[in-house]
Amino acid sequence: MKKPDPRIYQKALELLKFEFKPEQYIMVAPLDYDLRAAAKNLSKATYIHRTTEDPREDMEQVRECDIFISGTDGSKAWGLNALADMLRARNESELLSS
Repeated sequence: MKKPDPRIYQKALELLKFEFKPEQYIMVAPLDYDLRAAAKNLSKATYIHRTTEDPREDMEQVRECDIFISGTDGSKAWGLNALADMLRARNESELLSS
């Protein structure tokens, strides 16, 4: 069993031994095939578009994932930093509404 077999992501969750439900995880992927496979087991799929990955992929189709981040400009404002900011803002919003 190996990527992109969807079962590998479920196995990874089992090995982590966190007491979270699969829908509480977010898969972050720079490769479209990783994203599609993980989305079958996880509720949130995040794609970080980089110029070095998936050059022939139809980005309009990939944008249909839960979170799409353009990391093509290479700045710190994008990529994983942008995702961290989004998740931080979402968490703060949820805390304020409870």
